[in-house]
Amino acid sequence: MRTRNLVFLLAAGAAVAACSGGDREEAAHRSGAPSVDIPAAVPADAAALAVVQPPGTLRKLWRTGLLGELDPERAEALDDELEGYIEQEYGVVIGDVSSGFVYVLPDEVIPSFAFGVSGIHGEPAAPQAGDHGGVPLYAAPDMEAVFAVQDDLLLVGDERAVTAGLDVATGEAEPLSEDSELGRLVAEDIGEAYLSLAAVPDVIPDPEVQMMSEQFGVRAAALSIGSGTLAVIARGDDDGLDDLASLIEVGLSQGVSMAKREKDAVVADGLPEEAIGAILAIHHFEALAAEIEPTVADGKLEIAVEIEAGNPALLVGVVGIGAALAVPAFLDYQERAKAAEAEATMRSMVDLVRMYHAEHGELPPSAPLTPANPLACCGGCEPDPEAWSGEGWQALGFEMLMDHRFSYGYERVDDDAFTIRAGGAPGCEGEIHHRGMTGTVSGDEILVVGPRDLPLDQLPLGD
Repeated sequence: MRTRNLVFLLAAGAAVAACSGGDREEAAHRSGAPSVDIPAAVPADAAALAVVQPPGTLRKLWRTGLLGELDPERAEALDDELEGYIEQEYGVVIGDVSSGFVYVLPDEVIPSFAFGVSGIHGEPAAPQAGDHGGVPLYAAPDMEAVFAVQDDLLLVGDERAVTAGLDVATGEAEPLSEDSELGRLVAEDIGEAYLSLAAVPDVIPDPEVQMMSEQFGVRAAALSIGSGTLAVIARGDDDGLDDLASLIEVGLSQGVSMAKREKDAVVADGLPEEAIGAILAIHHFEALAAEIEPTVADGKLEIAVEIEAGNPALLVGVVGIGAALAVPAFLDYQERAKAAEAEATMRSMVDLVRMYHAEHGELPPSAPLTPANPLACCGGCEPDPEAWSGEGWQALGFEMLMDHRFSYGYERVDDDAFTIRAGGAPGCEGEIHHRGMTGTVSGDEILVVGPRDLPLDQLPLGD
């Protein structure tokens, strides 16, 4: 858990610093939020980018409490003890961290993520897992990730995303261009912000995200929080954006109505503390909904809501709501991404069945669930050619060539029907998922149904 804890510390510290009060309100009145620049390590093909830009460093943040900034003597003592401990545990000094970012690289099945911060010093205290272009890669087993330090830049994430970022940072690859759809949105439309998130929806393999592109013609979208404004921006076609603006207005109206009904139900039947919370929430939600007025012009949808940057309530709201929504959503996305392995693998097995049938005029023989215990690979199984050496798998021409989290099986039900199944618990939570595809021979064609959930009692369980 050590690497995960360090990343959480960096991310949480940067987010809190970007939203917190203290001398931020004075700085906001004086110069506004900083301009959002594209971080130097973001690859050209990034599909999404989040940037956190607090006006100070993490050291400035931890020196500031309810009474303001500590006096110099106490601040120095705090620095020595806290930074000494972090350096001892993790091998790096993080007090000079001044910004953070996350980018997503597109993929047909599972996108790659990397988290980066600048201002890191030191040599990580972690086992080296290899290198890329002469830059050491360190193992982060508790996160199933790798990380690397290049100059004062720390990158943590999937190996594909980290190495792509290193290539940009070392000049071996092109960075995200301001002329790209995502780059233009970040560089031109967001402007000044402490927190910003931008994405190009049509290259992110998530149906809910791609709907923004397909149904409303959204080419890129962003959310930003500045010194006095919370803004949403979307670029696309005016007609589609007009439909999206109408949907937002209708959704807010329906949301307020639903929230009122929920509040009334809680007041009538809930505990007093739940009722108090519901009453507070609905009035603030109504006030926020009244301020949201989408406008569309020249291929851009905009929503701007004035906020109080130095208000402690904003800090609680932004961090609390963000954690309540983003963390479960991210964990759910991780689980769905892991589960996507099963669907992609089963589709490739269907292609192999079709090839075998076209060549031999019959379906291939059955192949047992491999590994026999669907829980065996919950933490990931390495490729094992011996496991796929049986007659059925050899006839099908199938074996897992990469790490995998599911067991796979193929059953020839009869001369004209087959079932492909995947079983596993990708999050190691103990709950077994059973997905499958069924196929039937119809003349020279093979018709397939699925992927879909199958009954757990139909999943053969081994030892």
